[in-house]
Amino acid sequence: MNAVSMLIGVTALILVGVFAFSFGSMKIGSSANIHEKEKLRTELSLLQQTSIVDYSPQKDIDTREEMNALKSELDTLKTEKLQEEKARLAEEQARLQAKQNEAEEAQEVIEPEMDPNDKKRLERRAKLISQAMVMATVEKYYPQDQFAAINVINYENVQSGVTLAIRRNTGIVGQLKVSTVESEKAIADVMYYTFLGGEIDIQPGDELILPPL
Repeated sequence: MNAVSMLIGVTALILVGVFAFSFGSMKIGSSANIHEKEKLRTELSLLQQTSIVDYSPQKDIDTREEMNALKSELDTLKTEKLQEEKARLAEEQARLQAKQNEAEEAQEVIEPEMDPNDKKRLERRAKLISQAMVMATVEKYYPQDQFAAINVINYENVQSGVTLAIRRNTGIVGQLKVSTVESEKAIADVMYYTFLGGEIDIQPGDELILPPL
């Protein structure tokens, strides 16, 4: 039973009592009747105040505590979610910044423009290399002894002491120096300092020409 029901019941009982008392005390003197009425009013006021003050249902207290606990948990979750989102955004920003830095560095690495005269000279040299007559071809390379066995094609120009250049497409990768010539075969020593970076690259079938001037 809640406070409102109790208050209504008490009030009804008091009213019934007052009515009964008034009806039964019609023959009693007016001063005694007034005194009893004041007494009943005082008791009714005390009952009303007591009922209102004492009303504190435990259920409402528990509900407020649960609501406060849920609110605290929700605030904690919001804080954690906000921190995770900040960390994700910071990581994404760092990744994009690194990518932008790489792009800027790549743009800065620009090959210098070649001088027109140098360009013409290189084009002329490439043309001479591509049109040069084949003097011999590489049969086999012996890296341990650093010499190559070659097949001679132009006997007049392939003599002992002659320098031959290894042609690849329109470029030269290195040079050999003929040491001995026998019939259609010859031996040529590697001139290692003529190879780019000192890395000797000789393959069977490579064409040998006279180095262009």
